Amino acid sequence: MRPVNAKLQRNISFGLFLAINFLFSIKYFGRYTAYYFPLAMGLTAVYTAIWHFSPVFSKLGIFSRYFQLFAIGGLNIASYFVFQRLPQDSINVDRWSVIVSFWDSFFRGEYVYFAKSHLGNLPGPMPVYFIIALPFYLIGEIGYLTLLGPVAFLAVLRYEKWDVGVQNASLVLILCSTFFAWEVAARSALFLNSSLVLFAIVYFLENAAKKGNRGLFISALLIGLCMSTRNVYVIPFLVAMLFALRRRLISTWEFLIIGIAAFAVFAATFIPFVVGHFDEFLVMNPFIIQGT
Repeated sequence: MRPVNAKLQRNISFGLFLAINFLFSIKYFGRYTAYYFPLAMGLTAVYTAIWHFSPVFSKLGIFSRYFQLFAIGGLNIASYFVFQRLPQDSINVDRWSVIVSFWDSFFRGEYVYFAKSHLGNLPGPMPVYFIIALPFYLIGEIGYLTLLGPVAFLAVLRYEKWDVGVQNASLVLILCSTFFAWEVAARSALFLNSSLVLFAIVYFLENAAKKGNRGLFISALLIGLCMSTRNVYVIPFLVAMLFALRRRLISTWEFLIIGIAAFAVFAATFIPFVVGHFDEFLVMNPFIIQGT
């Protein structure tokens, strides 16, 4: 469902993108150089130029079709060398270690929410966060999970049928952004999780407008699974559902049914990790960890 004022929404989104990258640049460049402010301003100018000239990306002929493939391929190659030169434990961030300690405990038959990272932190995310990361735990490099973030975001833009120029410019902005460079170095999956949440919201709003029961059922499934990454995502989902209710895209009854179904899916994701450890779950769980 395309927004009523798409241009205004894009401008607001781009403004948020600039603000987030500016803050990242100030914080991290400030650790290495006294010229962090001019660098941050320079990057902001570069990002603005890329966005301003985004129509150019749709006028590159046949190359524009393969641009995204080349960009994602380049990201994977560059990240491979980053992962080789920058060991996981060389950064004072333990997102990768939380995943590793979680699955180490699971495969030893221990209660997963008692696991501790190499920095001594308990696992705060919900089960689906770890389930998504399982293949990358098995291959021994959590960092490749991070690389799915731009792919997922690009999939949302394609699903929404945005102009190829907007798609390509958005991809360039993400790959050149300071926040995503931090994600790659820290082996973080925050952008991936947020892109999945964005898709779930877009899918829900489109199917609410179509009044399709099957689409709303799938929406409830997606919402429940996405909430089982980090509980903070309940906020954008609640806002989206209240928006749909206010616009009369869904009825009060549908609002309740979707909410109950999503919660049931969310609760079901805990079953494999709680069976046999219910007493431990009452003592320590992600609600307690994130609440503190």
